[in-house]
Amino acid sequence: MTSFYEHLVSEALAQVRKRRWAEAMDKMVQAARIAYLVNWRYQDSRIEAALKLIAEAVLSAENNPPSESERIVFFDSWGLDARGLSLQYIRALNAAGASILFICETRNEAGSVGLREELSKGAATETLYLDGVDNELEKTRRVHETMSAFRPSRILMHMTPWAVGAIVAFHTFSKVPRYQINLTDHAFWLGTGCSDYSLEFRDYGIAVSQEKRGMPPERTILNPYYPIVEDSQSHPLPERKDGEVVVFSGGAFYKMYGREGYFFDLIGFLLDDNPNVVFWLAGNGRTTLLNERLGAHLKSGRVKLIGNRKDINAVFQACDIYLSTYPFCGALMAQLATHHDVPIISFTSADLVTNRLEDIVGTDDVPQITHTDIFAFRQQAAALIADAELRSVAAAQAKSAMHDRDQFERRFQEILSRTDDQPYTPSKLMEVDYDAFTSLYLEIENHFQDELAKRLVRNTTVKSTLRFPLLTAKAALHVASFSLVKRAN
Repeated sequence: MTSFYEHLVSEALAQVRKRRWAEAMDKMVQAARIAYLVNWRYQDSRIEAALKLIAEAVLSAENNPPSESERIVFFDSWGLDARGLSLQYIRALNAAGASILFICETRNEAGSVGLREELSKGAATETLYLDGVDNELEKTRRVHETMSAFRPSRILMHMTPWAVGAIVAFHTFSKVPRYQINLTDHAFWLGTGCSDYSLEFRDYGIAVSQEKRGMPPERTILNPYYPIVEDSQSHPLPERKDGEVVVFSGGAFYKMYGREGYFFDLIGFLLDDNPNVVFWLAGNGRTTLLNERLGAHLKSGRVKLIGNRKDINAVFQACDIYLSTYPFCGALMAQLATHHDVPIISFTSADLVTNRLEDIVGTDDVPQITHTDIFAFRQQAAALIADAELRSVAAAQAKSAMHDRDQFERRFQEILSRTDDQPYTPSKLMEVDYDAFTSLYLEIENHFQDELAKRLVRNTTVKSTLRFPLLTAKAALHVASFSLVKRAN
């Protein structure tokens, strides 16, 4: 897989030397998509340098200084209310009274009602949607032309890890402060070469950006986010019996399958230790391992699968305790639980510090949520299950420390008001076991996902097949086997 990635990067750089810009950019997109899925590296200086070279070759240099008034470009790859941090930042920009140029890669009409409403509230808002522009080079030209006419004072980048078209355009605005909203702080992304600042939402991202992406401490800024709580739907939920305590968890099933399915052992501990507990599990995906590990509890009715929910707020309002998933935690789910006054129990192994929910819920005075000792986890769970008053106290303590909209917008205003760089380095950078994280992603992709295999197959050519025959064959077989399983389900 590493060799295949290097092959794609080599192909991209070869296209750059031939001045075939569009072909080079396409190879960079594909390489970034592969690197994102495995998490063994976090940036690539070769691609970053090539993107800057393309900008110098195809776009006119940006000669105008930043606008003296607050005119901010917000580039958004998704344009969704409930994915990423678009709505939080657009609200903050409106609160600051900024003029906004909103550039979005896709117009998601159904999923962006709140975002479009917030954009319409701005005193002076312009929009550019790039629907149908599949060619990255053409995307670059349109973004650059529109931004040049707008004359921004700052650029906020809320991008996919492979947004090469936008990145090339941003390179020509070197005099304008450019802020990377580090949404995927755990993973590879492109854009370090055009980022003056990285807005981080937790200390984990601070550590990765400083240690692996080369971002200096004075350019990494902590700006935690708050949850968007919008849905008001309600669908049927399992009936509850008197005296039952409902523990709830949910997410894509593959997030629960790594580390030999230990998450299902956690569920089993809760059920074995506490006869009055029933467990609701929301989500979707392959159910083979789930059925194997929880089959007896599914038959007895103590574990209930409640499907992929569009009424997640109603689910939280109906449960008593939220169990965070493992070995991948659910950040937004933890925030929603806290918002709805539901206490959280969480276990992670010591080598996966990315699962520390305390950093997700709040910054200071957050009570301990995450345990790395299984006995301490079981004790806390048993205490919360046994005592409704204790559940209320734990939920209230977490909620009082949680980030909210006012804090977010106040911090953002302070960021915009800075006149000099202010180093942010925790007293001690979080120690991250990068090898453990890579191994986990490889386990998931090898056994429970076919995204990497599909990505490899899509990029297979005659040349790559001859160079990587075993990898190509394995990827094709992996995709085929997953396709058969999906049909069987």
